[in-house]
Amino acid sequence: MKKAVVIAMLVVLVTGIAVCGSKKDAVNTKETNEINKDERISDEKALEAIKNYCIQTNPELEDMVNSKDYTIDWKVESSEEDQIVVAYRSYTAAIVRYYIHPLSGETYVTEFVPGITEEKRTDETLNVKDYME
Repeated sequence: MKKAVVIAMLVVLVTGIAVCGSKKDAVNTKETNEINKDERISDEKALEAIKNYCIQTNPELEDMVNSKDYTIDWKVESSEEDQIVVAYRSYTAAIVRYYIHPLSGETYVTEFVPGITEEKRTDETLNVKDYME
């Protein structure tokens, strides 16, 4: 009789632990989803990060932007749930587009020169999170 009671108590205890564990996992999953949602890169941060990246990779660009002698522009061309596209119009008239994953920050680059080339993906990749302030 004592053995049966002990076994029954163990079954209840194990079941209770399993149920508590799955509730905890559900809470952790919800928290993770909320964190990921909060970590989405905003359009403004993506734009600023691309500006920072361009200037860090070409330090002379900052003087060109400040001189107003060149037509240089950055803008968010599109913003979807799974991709932000930032376009940089270079002083050479090339249009460089940065295709950004808004959660990971992983980015690939295309280049297009109106009237000269079609838009082509380059070998250039980056993570915009490395250029966010």
